[in-house]
Amino acid sequence: MSSIKAHLIKKTTGLKPIDHIHRLYEDKKEFNLDLQSYLQYGYLHSCDDLFLMAKKVDCNVDPFEQWLSPNPNCWFVRWASGVGGLKKMMDSVKPMEWVMFRRVRENGHETEYRICRWTRLYKLIERI
Repeated sequence: MSSIKAHLIKKTTGLKPIDHIHRLYEDKKEFNLDLQSYLQYGYLHSCDDLFLMAKKVDCNVDPFEQWLSPNPNCWFVRWASGVGGLKKMMDSVKPMEWVMFRRVRENGHETEYRICRWTRLYKLIERI
């Protein structure tokens, strides 16, 4: 449990959260395309202390190929940087059964997808 907490609320020192995410993209045009897509078809929150991109997906299908899923049952959190972003999203959107996300390790590699029940993840985040 503590590793979930530590990774979800990790501060990005010296950079704004959006800049931290932007640096993870080798091709900066891909970042701009993602930004545009999540702005039009997903959930996007950006301010000085947090950045978050998420969208509704079917958790049984690769989330990267889904836009406007006909049977969404999950929020896919593409990026969350800064403190409190995931809770802000969960307080702002209609709950779904699942939440899916990956973590970015210190070396820049992404972990496998993790899928959590909405209610369980929300209870964990509320304690932070």
